[in-house]
Amino acid sequence: MNPLRQISRSDSRPILVTGAAGFIGTYLAFELAKSGKVHGTTLENAVVPELARLSNFSTSKLDVSDLDGTIKFVRELNPAAVFHAAGVANPAWCAEHPEIARRINAEGAADVAKWCAENGSKFVFFSTDQIFDGLDSPYDESSSPTPLHAYGRSKGDGEDLVRRANPDAAIARITLCYGATIGGRQSSSDWVLRTASSGKEISLFEDEFRTPVFIDDVVEAMARILETDARGILHIAGPEAVNRFEFGRRLCDSQGISTEKLKPASFRNFTQYPRAGDLRLAHDATRKILGMEFASLDEGLSRYNSHRDKVLAFEPTA
Repeated sequence: MNPLRQISRSDSRPILVTGAAGFIGTYLAFELAKSGKVHGTTLENAVVPELARLSNFSTSKLDVSDLDGTIKFVRELNPAAVFHAAGVANPAWCAEHPEIARRINAEGAADVAKWCAENGSKFVFFSTDQIFDGLDSPYDESSSPTPLHAYGRSKGDGEDLVRRANPDAAIARITLCYGATIGGRQSSSDWVLRTASSGKEISLFEDEFRTPVFIDDVVEAMARILETDARGILHIAGPEAVNRFEFGRRLCDSQGISTEKLKPASFRNFTQYPRAGDLRLAHDATRKILGMEFASLDEGLSRYNSHRDKVLAFEPTA
């Protein structure tokens, strides 16, 4: 996304971004706040300085596990659109608390989706490539969930319940997202860079394949969903499939960091929860619906820091 681009908004009501302190949520809230009011929620009422300086942005604490409290909050805010990025995204935690994970990631999301359907508000549900078992890739937008673990089940159930509650909702299956952190939660790619630069050894799976997507493209896709009122399942993924080890190597190379401490490993030796080996997402239908191309891995890595710097250099008008 061009950091100076203004997103077209036809409704003067604020846009709600839940999970605004997360890696994607922070970028999304920042971009949306350039063209109108945005309210972001965080679990711990964390104030992200990069967002706080924008006059169009406001924030408050919201625990989305409190389903009644969440609906009360949404009703009072009366947003034009809800980008529902909040949820439980730690597969290990979900494996230990599957009922809570489903309550938050599926039932709670569907409640908000239903409110949006009843009040003329756009709803965008953040899903994941981890709803698949890796046995029939590449997966396209028509592929049904085949989850291996509790996190995937909670998100797969969320897709189903959201569609039932709000047929006009957009469901964004977002794969491994990379980019430089601007505030809020650290991106997984920044974690790799910082760990490698500190001299600590990192084990990365050489038999787990993903289609990494640059943060710039994730935010641009969300903007186009809003502008075009896109609905249904969308695959927010890059055009190239790489294994986690190869991704880490190319990431470090792009930033001039030694790859000596990157060690290949197998997901088959991982025991915390079942993992899928091939989660490639095809996105031909999404590209046509949104009218956009997704950056290659090399292109995204070449803009890894410059995009963040352009975003942070944005000066809000008085």
